[in-house]
Amino acid sequence: MKPNIYRRIFDKRGKRKVGAILAILVMGVFLVFTDSFAQGQDGVISGTVVEASTGEPLPGANVLLQGTNKGASVDADGNFEITGLEAGEYTLVIRFIGYKNYRQQITVVGQTNEVNVELESESVGLDEVVVTATGEMRSREVGTSLSRVSSDDFEAGAVSNTQDILNGRITGATILANSGNPGAGGTIRLRGNNSISQNNNPIIYVDGIRISGDDTPTHQASRQSSSPLNDINPNDIESIDVVKGAAATTLYGTEASGGVIRITTKQGQAGQTQWNAGVTGGFNNMGHFGPKEDNPTGLFMGECRGDNLVTYDGTRFQEANCPDNGSWLQNGLVQRYNLSVSSGVEDFTYYLSGEYENEEGVINNGGGTQGLGFRGNFQFNPIDEVSITFNSSYNNDQTDWVPSGNNGDGFVLNVTRGPGGNFSGASGCEDPNAICVNNGEILESKNISDREHFINSLVIETNTLENLSNRLTFGYDYNSSELESTQYFGYSRSPLGQQSITDWQKTVLSFEYLGTFEQPINQDIGLTLNWGGQLFKEQTQTTDLFSEDFSGPQEPTLTSGARTSISGDSRITVTTGGFFGQASFDLYDKLFVETGVRVDGHSAFGDNFGLQVYPKVSASYVLSDYGFWPTSWWNTMRLRAAVGQAGQAPGAFDAVRTWRPVAGEDGQPGFTPNQIGNPDLGPERSTEFETGFTASFLDGRVTTDFTYYNQTTSDALIPVPSVPSEGFLSSQVQNVGKVKNSGIEVDLDLTVLQLQDVQWDMRFGFSKENSEAVDLGNTDEITVAYFARTYIKEGYPVPGVFGAKITNPDEVADPEYEEDHYFGPSYPDKSLSLGTTIQLKDNLVLDALGQFKYGGYMLNATAYQNGRRGVWPPCYDLQQQDPSSLTASQRAKCALNSGDVDPRYDHWIESTDYFKLRHVSLTYNLPQNWLVGGVQSASLKLAARNLLTITDYSGTDPEIDDYRTSLARRDYYAMPTYRSFLATFNFSF
Repeated sequence: MKPNIYRRIFDKRGKRKVGAILAILVMGVFLVFTDSFAQGQDGVISGTVVEASTGEPLPGANVLLQGTNKGASVDADGNFEITGLEAGEYTLVIRFIGYKNYRQQITVVGQTNEVNVELESESVGLDEVVVTATGEMRSREVGTSLSRVSSDDFEAGAVSNTQDILNGRITGATILANSGNPGAGGTIRLRGNNSISQNNNPIIYVDGIRISGDDTPTHQASRQSSSPLNDINPNDIESIDVVKGAAATTLYGTEASGGVIRITTKQGQAGQTQWNAGVTGGFNNMGHFGPKEDNPTGLFMGECRGDNLVTYDGTRFQEANCPDNGSWLQNGLVQRYNLSVSSGVEDFTYYLSGEYENEEGVINNGGGTQGLGFRGNFQFNPIDEVSITFNSSYNNDQTDWVPSGNNGDGFVLNVTRGPGGNFSGASGCEDPNAICVNNGEILESKNISDREHFINSLVIETNTLENLSNRLTFGYDYNSSELESTQYFGYSRSPLGQQSITDWQKTVLSFEYLGTFEQPINQDIGLTLNWGGQLFKEQTQTTDLFSEDFSGPQEPTLTSGARTSISGDSRITVTTGGFFGQASFDLYDKLFVETGVRVDGHSAFGDNFGLQVYPKVSASYVLSDYGFWPTSWWNTMRLRAAVGQAGQAPGAFDAVRTWRPVAGEDGQPGFTPNQIGNPDLGPERSTEFETGFTASFLDGRVTTDFTYYNQTTSDALIPVPSVPSEGFLSSQVQNVGKVKNSGIEVDLDLTVLQLQDVQWDMRFGFSKENSEAVDLGNTDEITVAYFARTYIKEGYPVPGVFGAKITNPDEVADPEYEEDHYFGPSYPDKSLSLGTTIQLKDNLVLDALGQFKYGGYMLNATAYQNGRRGVWPPCYDLQQQDPSSLTASQRAKCALNSGDVDPRYDHWIESTDYFKLRHVSLTYNLPQNWLVGGVQSASLKLAARNLLTITDYSGTDPEIDDYRTSLARRDYYAMPTYRSFLATFNFSF
């Protein structure tokens, strides 16, 4: 592939990267050789951890000494050892997902203490530790729904990035890809859209600091985007906690109404050094492109040579540069390498990792990504009462984007249009009677992004007083992308060539203080007080440079063009600050009540607005801890309920009166009115009520979690047209709207079979969302995207798809219409995920995950554009027949530009219901007697992603869309998602 990451890292621009990488590596090399110091103390705690009912080892279980940073992981034989302990009293805590926590007091006086533990299963882990806005809590204490995915949940699957971890595993989350190009991101919605004009993305925290959750832009020509979420190496992730809804996100304040995703990465453990390595190889494959019936060439993508390259009337065409295999599609090779090391001494631990990946796309000679990343996580205790944690990661990747979507130079657009594309009339074809096209010229242009992402967090925790703790968190998130689009000298659509370069940078500086005071009121009632504050400063800078008309075919630069310009330059700074307080009551370790408040200020609020207050209250009640509960078959039962508020801020300049610069008479600078401004503008306020329960039955063989939520967003920000007489023509955002969201979320886990050597588990997740625009102020409707037939109207979902519906589809006649018909929501409003894991002995694990998404509608604009041009193969037979013999639906859908029935976008509004087999994997853990040379464990995993799609949708992929940041969705020549077949060898030593 064209990008060369090594040149990019070590060129002049990359010097600042080298310092950061070397700093992590030098510190890492130093730390790896510190193990010899671990023997400075004599005390040792060692033992075994096994499953209570079977006696089988539980490798991977966490063994910790509470209140210290010392611990160990259980190895494949069930053994653990913690060394270098000073004499004293310790509380040993052993945790493993799916099992009850184990605690034991141990006195160390210099000898070896042997502890042999049997963990009892508990599918609903009421004592499992989760991460919240006020720190770690037991799940029994949390009064809202909180979804967690741990590394144990996804390591057996086929995961290529962090977004894959969430897809299908988080009930209530809608995750849609925006492209099938390697490196592309996607849309994430938690409980639907609750804002009409503002950001609906969840905010993202990594190791306690907030990072930018907005998509990282790519060049306009690519019509795709990447996600900063995917800059986190999945191999470094310990767990992901997903907080959905305003009732749970109150303490996160303004901008949290879309939910919160909290990622916790792995930390080191004191004791023996643990190395882990992984090598992955495989390939990406598109399979058949587009409709499976009446489409032998795969819309000319799968076949670019031969007799099938014809239009509906038999007009032949040829591709001048069709690849040697006769197809624009290829098997794109994939390779990934990961290496990590974890260790430490008594008061100092570290985790270091590195990764490299090179992934080719499925387009011959075009598309792909390669990148490398490093992570260093360090924790030390300079004194007993102080803990300091420093986490740092660096990621650099370069992606070659295949131009896509609504783009005159788009590859999919031009190839699938056959002779009707923008590269017809070329030379070099063998058949003089065929129209010659040269779509391969598109792949000779350059569309690349060079991205780097630093994430740095520093956490200082103190426990100088018995019941009082303080935590200071400092964060620095730097995300940048250099985007280059070059059409070389001689390019047919711009013969003299042109180049545009965009330099985009975003930084997030954050500071947070959290104080915690814990005091038992008596032996049965406990009180915990939390207070603190946060400050975020987000800066975005974008510079666009353009050059055209080069003097020759040399490698162009911006200054080699005859005409150059700065086509854009913007700098945006947004500051958010707030403080919060919370009181939590623990009654008999069964009933937990929380009440809290968050107060926020924001730089985007109007001058007259002031501060915004967000209250909350929640309760969790563990009924199954009472003696009367029938725990013999109904093991656990926890009720929960919560109500709370969160917000969404206006855009950076929505409250400000703005002016537009123009050139006046004789080129003199001037300006015209742009936006009138609104000094009273404030945030949207989402108020949510949530209730539900968590239960387990039959010794944990059946577990379920149910949630109902009802959320109202008031003061919704609506663009309202200005009064022309005031001189301002642009719409002004005002707090005049109201949006409602409600729904249910159900999770069900089953142990279908549990024998000595076989265990079969199944997982189900179902969600249903209801969205309604209740009030749009004085606006009748809001057009989200006319060419996607997507609007927001009172009484309908946000957004909905409206258009002309054919009322006589099966009648042999011209179509008749019901105008402005409501088809359905733009986003799927129902989801059902199905997962299964079968484990044979300790060696073989089969894991699979599938997902239904249904209820959504989208415009298949690719079919509309190609159908009316006579290059949509599924329409060929109908377009050759006498129109008088066709039904109204057939006449409408396959209408030609020259026919009696006018082609309309509305004819191609379709349901996007689908089922996708997200992954299937088979993992074989090598027996211990096969391992030599210090290798402690090894496994081989064969996996496939996106193996199967079942849908009636006639486009290329019901999941993708051309609109990258809009609420709208439209299938307009976007690259569909591809399949991946991978083999991974992991080993530790």
